[in-house]
Amino acid sequence: GNFEFTINYKPEDISDTPYYYVVREVNAGQKLNGVTYDNAEYHIEVKVEDNNEGGVKSTAIIRKGGTVVTSLDFVNTYKADSVGVVFDGEKVLTGNRKVKANDYTFEIYNAKENFETISSAAPAVKNDAESKFKFSEITLDTAKTYYFVVKENSENALNGVTYDTSKYHITVKVIDNEQLGELQVESITYVRVKDGNPEAANGILFENTYKATNATVSIAGTKTLENRTLAENEFKFFLYPANENYVVDAQATPKEAKNNADGSFAFDALTFEQTGTYYFVITEDADTTAERVANDTSVYHLAIEIKDDENGKLYEASRVIKKV
Repeated sequence: GNFEFTINYKPEDISDTPYYYVVREVNAGQKLNGVTYDNAEYHIEVKVEDNNEGGVKSTAIIRKGGTVVTSLDFVNTYKADSVGVVFDGEKVLTGNRKVKANDYTFEIYNAKENFETISSAAPAVKNDAESKFKFSEITLDTAKTYYFVVKENSENALNGVTYDTSKYHITVKVIDNEQLGELQVESITYVRVKDGNPEAANGILFENTYKATNATVSIAGTKTLENRTLAENEFKFFLYPANENYVVDAQATPKEAKNNADGSFAFDALTFEQTGTYYFVITEDADTTAERVANDTSVYHLAIEIKDDENGKLYEASRVIKKV
C-alpha cells in the first residue's frame, strides 16, 4: 500500500519562493466497484535552497486541513453493493369459488439456520385478482447464507375454506463479486414443509380448498278431501327425482309422505351437496284404500335451483312448481 513521489530539483530551481503542491487520490470521494476512495487532500510546501556544496537541498512541510502532518495517508474502504431479492407466489383454490383480490394474506420471516423464525422480513401482502402475491424487495448486505420462512395467515379465515398449513423454507446464498464490488445471489432453494414433511419445491404455492355446507330444502303440500272429514295418514304422496325433461327413471326410489289430519303433508328434507338445478315429479298414490274416494291424478313438476353464496353455504335460490 506504499507509494512515493520523487521530484529532482536542480540549482536553477533554487528560489526564495517555495513550491506548492496538492496531493489527492484519483477518484477521491467516489465509490467504484465497491471501493470508497479517501476524500483527503494534502497541501505540500517545498523550499529549495543552496546546500553550499554545489548542489541543492529541499525541505517539505505537509499539511492536511491546515494541520502539519508527517506523511500522506489515504484510507479507502471496501464494501460491496447490497443485493435485493423479491419473493412471489401463487394461491390456488379448489372448489366452487373463485379467488378474489385481497382474500388471503401471506407473511415472510427472517429465520435461523434451523428455520426458527426471528422477525418479519417484509410487510405482509395479499393476493391480487390473478391469485398472485409478491413481497416487497428485501435488501441483503452481507455475503452469507440467509434463511426465510413464508406462510399463509389464516387468522381471519373465510367461511368454507380449508387453509394450506404448509410453510416454505427458503435458503438464499449471497456471494461477494469483488471484481464488480457487488453482492450477488448465487442460489435460492425452496423447501415446502407440510405436516412436518419437507419436500423440494420450485417456488411458493399455497393450495386451499373451498366447500360450502349442504343446502337443506323442505317440500310440503296440502291435501283436500271434499264432502267428508279427512283422516290422518289416509293419503300417500310420492316425490320422484327426475331429469330436466321430468322423466323419472324406472329404478328411481321416491320419497314418501302421508297427510296430517289438517290435510298438510311434508316430505323428509332434501339435502344438496352441489350447486345446480334439480328436478322432481310429485304425485299422489293412486292405490288408496279409502272407500268411495276418487284420487287426484294431478302431476306436479318441481325445479329447485341451488346456488353457492361463496361464503360457505349452499342455498335454495329459486323454486318453480307447475301442475301438468
